[in-house]
Amino acid sequence: MTKPGPRPGKYLIFRVGNERYAIALSEVREVIAMTGMTRLPSVNESLEGVFNLRGKILSVADLRHMLAQSDTASKRPCIIAVDINGFEVANIVDDVIEVCTFKAEQLDGSISEYSFEGVFKDFILGVAKTRIPALADSGGKEIEQLTILLDIERLLNLNLQAKVAS
Repeated sequence: MTKPGPRPGKYLIFRVGNERYAIALSEVREVIAMTGMTRLPSVNESLEGVFNLRGKILSVADLRHMLAQSDTASKRPCIIAVDINGFEVANIVDDVIEVCTFKAEQLDGSISEYSFEGVFKDFILGVAKTRIPALADSGGKEIEQLTILLDIERLLNLNLQAKVAS
């Protein structure tokens, strides 16, 4: 089975550590401020516990740990609730930035061919490139900003499978 590449469309952009990530907006059910969560005993580092979202109990995954940014501390952590084939999971991130529409010419899937220390290429769809206005110290030039596009289903599945296997 071939891995899908990045597709044009709307994405939810969020921050984990100092990096920008995005997931397809169609997979996002809700974004909420981080509130009370119940930690479960003997749960692995990626699964933090459970969360009550208006009467529905969701498993809570920590994307900060899954994306090798576990030492980050955020003043405004958020929960992104996603739906993976009818199974809702709450994901902790450092901050939600915006919803952005990426066009085909902004997307590059070639990064998914490489593997980096602490990051598995299997859940990276590619990178979106955007131009942001110049900052005073950049000499008046626009700056290219990169956002890593994630396949949230693969990210969650691979992390859970790795934890079960170990």
